[in-house]
Formats: sequence, C-alpha cells, structure tokens
Amino acid sequence: MKKINKTASGWITTVLILTAAPVGAQVNTAAKNLLEEAQRLESESSFAEADDSYEMVLDRYPESPQAQEAILALANSRIRADEPDEALARLEQLISTHPESPNAAAAAVLQASITRRGARSIADLEAAQTLLSRVPLLYGPEKFETLDARVESRVRRGEIRLLLGQPQLAALDFLQAIEDEPPSRWLPRARLGLADSLLDQGDWTAAAEILQRVVDSESDESTGAARRLTFLHRHWLRPSLGLSPWESARPLGGEWKKPSIIAASSDGRLLVFDSGTNLLSILGSDREIEKRTETKTVRDLWWGADDTAYRATAEGARSLDGSPTANFNVQGADKRQATKNLVAGGRGLFGHWLAVDRGQSALMAYSSTEGSRFFKSVPGQDPVDLAFDHRSQILVLDRKTARVSRLNLDLESVGSPLNDSWKRAERIASDAAGNVYVLDTAENRIDLFDRDGEDRGSVGPSLPGGIRLRGAADLSVDGEGRLYIVDSKLQQVIVLE
Repeated sequence: MKKINKTASGWITTVLILTAAPVGAQVNTAAKNLLEEAQRLESESSFAEADDSYEMVLDRYPESPQAQEAILALANSRIRADEPDEALARLEQLISTHPESPNAAAAAVLQASITRRGARSIADLEAAQTLLSRVPLLYGPEKFETLDARVESRVRRGEIRLLLGQPQLAALDFLQAIEDEPPSRWLPRARLGLADSLLDQGDWTAAAEILQRVVDSESDESTGAARRLTFLHRHWLRPSLGLSPWESARPLGGEWKKPSIIAASSDGRLLVFDSGTNLLSILGSDREIEKRTETKTVRDLWWGADDTAYRATAEGARSLDGSPTANFNVQGADKRQATKNLVAGGRGLFGHWLAVDRGQSALMAYSSTEGSRFFKSVPGQDPVDLAFDHRSQILVLDRKTARVSRLNLDLESVGSPLNDSWKRAERIASDAAGNVYVLDTAENRIDLFDRDGEDRGSVGPSLPGGIRLRGAADLSVDGEGRLYIVDSKLQQVIVLE
C-alpha cells in the first residue's frame, strides 16, 4: 500500500493506492520461506516436523523450484529411515517431471549413492557407476557452467573405479573434477582421490605433491591426506634411501599378562585382547587405555571400514557397542552352513560377515541383510586368518599350504597365491598400499610383501631398539604404516614406528 499526497483546488487530498506484487513472486516468496523453515527444523534434528514442512511445500507449491528441493530433502529423509525404495521413488518422480532441472542432476547422483550404499556385488557397483556416468553427459557445461552435482558425480565415479581396480580411469575422473570444473567443495576430495589413483599406479612422488596440497587446504580431507603422507615417508622414502620403514620399537604402557589379539584403526586406535586376564582394552590414538571390558568370548578383533570396532565370538560377531550382530550358528540351519571352529572374522565392503572356520576348513560368508543367512563358502585346507587390502579385496592365509589367496569383492579367487616357506604362518595384515604382512609364530618373524607378491624383507625376531620377540601372537598396521605386535611371552604390546 502506498500513500500519496496531492494538491487540488487548495485542498490536500490523500490518495491510497493498493499495490500488489505479481502472483508468481508471492508464491515463490511463500514457498521459499516454507522451505527455509523446513531446512531449519532439519538442521535442529526435528526430522518429523521438517518432513511435514517439506510435504507442505510440495502440496501448496508443486510447480515451484522449492518443490524440487523439497523432493530431494524428502528422499534424504527416507534414506535416514532406511527406506531406499521410497527414496528412489521420490527421486524418479523429480527426474521424470523436471528432467532439465539442475535438481534432477542432484537426484541422479543421489540415486547412484543409494545404489552404491546398497551394493551387494561388483555388478551393483557397476550399476552405480553407470548412473554417475550419465550426469556429465546430460548436464554438461554447455547447459550449466557450474553444477555441484556434476562435480560430485565425477568424484564418486572415480572412487568406485578405484574399488573396481581401475586406477587410470579413476585418475581421469578426478582430473576432470579438478581441471574441467570451477573450484568447489569437492576439490580436496578429488585431489585425495587422484593421489590414491597415482599410488595405485606406483607414482609416489606425484601423489606426495598432491597430498601436500590437500593438507594445506585445511579441509575435511586434510587429516586423511596427512596420514597418507606419513605412510609414504615410512614405506617409500625411507626404503628408497636403503632404510627400514621403522626407526624404533617400543612397548606400549599398560599391564598385560598374555596379550593375544590386536587390531589397529586407520587413526591408530587399538583393540587388544589379553587372554591371560580376559580383558578387552580400547586404546586411543594417544595410546592411553580408554576402556576395559571383561569377556571370555573373543576369537578375533577388527575395525570396520567406518572405523566401527568389532569382535568375533564362537557363535558370531558384533560391534563393541552391541549392534549390529550376526549369528553364524542359527538354530536349525544346515550343519554345513554353521561355523564349527571360528578363528578369525571380518566384514566385507558389501556388509556381509566373513568367518574363517578351521572346523569347516573354509572361509564362510553370511548375508548382513537376511538374518546372517549363509550364502557362500570358499574352501581351503587349514585357513587361519584373513585381512582386507587397500581396495577391500580379501586375503586368506592357509597355514597348511603356507599360502595367501586373494579374493575379489564377489569372493572369487583372483591372481596368483602368495607362497613362502613359513613354518607356522598364523596371522596376516595389510596396509594402505596393499602390502601384505605374514606372521610366522614359529620363527617370531614378520615377512613383508608388496601387493604384487614381491618380497620386501622381514622384521624379527630382533626388533629396532633391542627388543627380541619370544611369543609373537598377532600383528596389525595403522593408516600411517606403524606396525603393532602382541607378544604373549614378553607380556607386551609393541609398536614399530
């Protein structure tokens, strides 16, 4: 409303003029305000109220750009609720009704992310890769000079290609995200991926230069890049100068009676089981004991891909916070599908549970989505341990054949087995470059091989600093390449760094 004063025949006349904004502008303003309110509620974790507001945007302003954003938000809400099919339906609705919208590009990337998250086979990974490949083709720079979803699609496709063992194609994706796109929030992650693809191809020098740029960016990826740089210094620079990867060995603090199992996370946190006291200890990255729990049922320990801590028991596996759990001896199951003597465990990239069973002389695999249902076994002669390499492929150590076999993500044998003349090969580990460590408990020696099976030397029984192994029982490696050993006879947890 405007108020205008006019002078006419000596009289002061006030004229009120009602002004109205265009109807479309009013709609957009209301839709915008409602969307912002929904986003505020979501940021405060009031998810139910936020969903109601997003639905209101859709109901009242279905043709507005804000309605498209509301669909994306509701799809993410269904993902949080573990309802991927409902999320995919929402996204398909957006793509089919607004195919030329940049929000449709974001929806396509989210579709691929759901497919990747729910992947249970290599074929599923390839399906996610195909979805991501379409985004740069359908929403190229000729249509959108800048488009966050396009950059994200390149980065995520590169990460999948790394998992599929395609480092050269992955490097191309990361380079396109770096060089062909304007700088974005995805730049540090693209550089980190490029460094990883160069490491896969053995170009350590170029990888180190890129990692330093990621460290200097002070982004969320800086910590991971710094960890990789330390690893490169230890396992590439030092050996190139004729030095051992480890300068010293020292026992960690704490009272130990018979430490027998150890697992290190990427950031150096430790799980240690002491079979002499039946105590399971969690040590922080500062090596201080954060928690101790009394338990007798520990057959193995490991850290998941998301750094969740797990322990294996005779019957199954569970995270240390109690969930999720898996039962490998389901009542009424076929005896050929139940574990008899579980000695090691793990959780694969696709979420399935793995159990090394000496009683069955096999690696047993159980579904994580169907009540721990058995779905595959890989026979051996005397399998005793497993490890995951830098690309989540599975390494299985067989004591009788003195051999390490490699399985791909679909649990199929790939490549040639790694053989040696071990007397009693008991435990195995792998590191961020795919190097393989095998502990021969009869010799108190750890043999190191690169991912192609080439011998890289041995450690033990004498360690730097004067420590001599007497009863090495287990080993593990963290993200910086530090080597951890538990020795039951020395009653020590030892770190080589």
